[in-house]
Amino acid sequence: MNRLTFVEKANENQIKFGHKLGLDLSGLSVGVAKAMIDDQIDIYFYNNEIKSLTSKQIEYAHDLGFDISKMTKRQGEAFLDDILFQKNLENIQKEKLEPGARVKRIYDNLNKIEIISSISKNGTVYFKGGDGKKAWARNLRRIE
Repeated sequence: MNRLTFVEKANENQIKFGHKLGLDLSGLSVGVAKAMIDDQIDIYFYNNEIKSLTSKQIEYAHDLGFDISKMTKRQGEAFLDDILFQKNLENIQKEKLEPGARVKRIYDNLNKIEIISSISKNGTVYFKGGDGKKAWARNLRRIE
């Protein structure tokens, strides 16, 4: 996975706004674009220092096939959110996740079977039975 096809990109108006701040937001996700703008506000409006990513965050993104080493902490975290969102939506398609489908969590040693009640736009899957049971779509496997 090296393309974030499900992630919303900055639109023309957002790109124009970025240009007013001296930023090129072309081709960036909305989340990363906003992070870049927020970094500029921190620097020039509040005179704050921008934080760096941790080595653990950089390594995690690398393990997922992405290099975020040159991003700020805020930008990198937004990009990691994009990656995980992408993985959720890819797995919804791959596993054909839908209400009524029977699934197992990939990290559940008890192999408990859940039945999907609903799926939110961000890839959160809710299960029947109440109690707020849920999981990220990327962590589920459909069983026949």
